[in-house]
Amino acid sequence: CNVVPIRRALSRTLRDSLDLYHQTFAQTTVLMVKLESLGLEPWQTGMAILLVTVGFMVYYILPLCFLFEQLPAFFAILNTLMLGMLVGMCMVAQALQPFVQRVLVHAVVWGPDRRLKHLVRKNMVGHHRRAALSHLMFSMSVASLIFGGVSMSLLTSAITGEVQILNGADVSATSLSYKYPVEPSVCDPLLEQQKSLGVVDTWTYLTFSLAKTGLADRTLVSNLVDFSATRQDIVGVQPNYLQVTFNQFVMAPERGPREWFHETASGTPDVIAAMFGRSFDLTAEVPWYAVEDGEEEDPEHGQAELERKYRQAVPVVASASLQTTLGLTCDTKATLLLDTHDVTGAAVREKWLAVPVALVSKLPGFLFTAYTVASTFSPALVPLPWYATLLSKAANASQQVFAEPPQPKMQRLLVRLRQGCSTAARQDMVNGLRSLLDQDMHLLVDTTDLVVSAGTANSLITIFFNGLSVFCMALCEFMLWLSFTANVRTNSWEFGVLRSLGLDSKAAVRVYVYEALCLVLSGFVMGTVIGLGIALTITVQFNVFFEIPVDFVGAFPAVMFMSLLVLSISAAVAGSWLPASQLQAKRIASVLKGLA
Repeated sequence: CNVVPIRRALSRTLRDSLDLYHQTFAQTTVLMVKLESLGLEPWQTGMAILLVTVGFMVYYILPLCFLFEQLPAFFAILNTLMLGMLVGMCMVAQALQPFVQRVLVHAVVWGPDRRLKHLVRKNMVGHHRRAALSHLMFSMSVASLIFGGVSMSLLTSAITGEVQILNGADVSATSLSYKYPVEPSVCDPLLEQQKSLGVVDTWTYLTFSLAKTGLADRTLVSNLVDFSATRQDIVGVQPNYLQVTFNQFVMAPERGPREWFHETASGTPDVIAAMFGRSFDLTAEVPWYAVEDGEEEDPEHGQAELERKYRQAVPVVASASLQTTLGLTCDTKATLLLDTHDVTGAAVREKWLAVPVALVSKLPGFLFTAYTVASTFSPALVPLPWYATLLSKAANASQQVFAEPPQPKMQRLLVRLRQGCSTAARQDMVNGLRSLLDQDMHLLVDTTDLVVSAGTANSLITIFFNGLSVFCMALCEFMLWLSFTANVRTNSWEFGVLRSLGLDSKAAVRVYVYEALCLVLSGFVMGTVIGLGIALTITVQFNVFFEIPVDFVGAFPAVMFMSLLVLSISAAVAGSWLPASQLQAKRIASVLKGLA
């Protein structure tokens, strides 16, 4: 009964113990505990929040953007992550600053001033803490500018390539309805005239898919065992297709025998011409016909029908995604399935043996892909004579009565212009072709004009980055001037001592200039490497995603790089010489007494 009150009384101050009116419930106790004592330091908290945010964006936001086809937000988040990586790598590069500066000292200080190397290195060690911020700002500025210039150049090239792949040729005309096809009899006279004038080189046509003719419900490609079937639009092509289109974008990971193919002008295999000019007679590979249980068909008739199919195999160029979905290769055979119905509505299926000449992941003018999720968007290309045969078979299977046998209708016209033709001649040809087409049902695209517009936009962006580089270098020069002004004022006594020991005043100024050059050039080198690496990473990621070959030719902004280098050296010289030259005219005694 006495211990608790006594301990409470002794735990208070003397004033509280002698105060008869002091009550326990009126006491207020404040206990201050630092989060650091609990293991939560500010930098740990910030790092944790940053990592949680990045993880949430990568594992939740990015998949949702891709799932709901929000590609702008998808690539915006990726770009944000790349910029964060750029800043992080610039900070990590600060650890390499002393080593890079030591190398640059040997590269910058030479000739009669070689005796100053040791002094320059001592100054850099002494000024490291103050110069770290200038180095970080300078490297981040250079990295951002190089990243922007290189990535915009590479992405412009990638977008230009994608436009060329989608349109297929210099000029393309596409029909939007089967009732309004592109008529060769209407377009050929104009193209022949333009060819004689040296404007047009050659042209080709593409048919509508069989499913759009109304005679086929759907067309599929399957393997020989009919284990699975993938819907593919069958399109007829002419043998000169890759002579007209941008054949440098052909990507065929799986091809038939090498002797089937000859190279295009850009060195890629001509997978379309390989379907023409040879017989795909597979009679030697006919298996023995076996009658299934419960089947009453004559085995001899079945064997003869099987031999007919193997004797008339259809050459086809299909998507590389069928390698995964169907297990197709150019060493195995495929099956073309043509589903239609007769006049009574009964379903009819026609089967044709197919020989995969090539499996392509990219072909100009078509949406080929190696992604299995998009395999149904890729067509199956067959020679135009075979397309006419399949169309006739579909018409016969439908049992419809036609006044004339159905003929293939052309959906697209692709025109290749002669190299070196003038802009005026090209526009005259395009306008003449536009006058022959239906303005509502035909879409005419001048790919060359789109490429020129993209090049103009890239030039304007490059000019913008050059102007931005001048502005950034001006800010860096101002930052260097402030930093070296503080260095000179802080170390003015050292300057006076060096002067008193016999060092020439100009040589003392050059020590500060050499130090600034090593600081700036180290930031410039590391910023260039970081910006170039991040730009190549994001561009290769974009190109791999869209399956576009990466073209590094002309991607490096040489003009901006040289202007940045000249401006960096100018900023280093001016930012260090101006404050150091103020001590040059002072008397040694005044400098040593701190009167400078």
